Amino acid sequence: MMSHTMKVRPGRIAWIVLVIGLLLMAAFVALGPIPNSAPTLPFSTNGFIATTLPSFGAPANASIAQKLSHHLMDYSLRYRQRHPKPNSWSFPPNFTGSTVHVLLNQSMQVTSIRYFIASDIAGGAVHFTHTNTLTGSQWLAGVEQALTSGQVEWWDPSLKSMRSEKLALLHYPAQNTTVVLPLSQAKDFQTKYPTNGPSLLTK
Repeated sequence: MMSHTMKVRPGRIAWIVLVIGLLLMAAFVALGPIPNSAPTLPFSTNGFIATTLPSFGAPANASIAQKLSHHLMDYSLRYRQRHPKPNSWSFPPNFTGSTVHVLLNQSMQVTSIRYFIASDIAGGAVHFTHTNTLTGSQWLAGVEQALTSGQVEWWDPSLKSMRSEKLALLHYPAQNTTVVLPLSQAKDFQTKYPTNGPSLLTK
């Protein structure tokens, strides 16, 4: 019984890679240019931790097709950052709390807004749970309410003890940025660096 081994010609592989490359280039054109960086911030970021978007970098030994695929995924994420659609997101029920940094990293993916969190409170515990599946807008509203209306708890190194306090969200729309601070520090910060959009200070 004869067995047949299928051989793929090098020329055919080159054509496949070329077609994939052309398709990805067409996708890049359809998605539009990557947004430019935001304007300069009016405050120093020392003492803050910034939220970040996930990266889809390909492993070092990835094939050309895999690298192109990873580049497309990363570019798609950047495009969604430029054209956020919160209601295209869905969040399943969550019965455990989280931290300020984790919640705001997720918020950045949904809204494209970059958050600068006072470093002491970034690891603070937030009691935010929900028993129903939420749209992105509903989830964001819940996160903001949990941060500004609930008591966030964190370790205060100056007091050498746990501390609980509501947080404030100071919005800088021109820079697509929100600053997150303990409520007790927010008014002084806003006086020194006036916001250019509505802020959650008094909940």
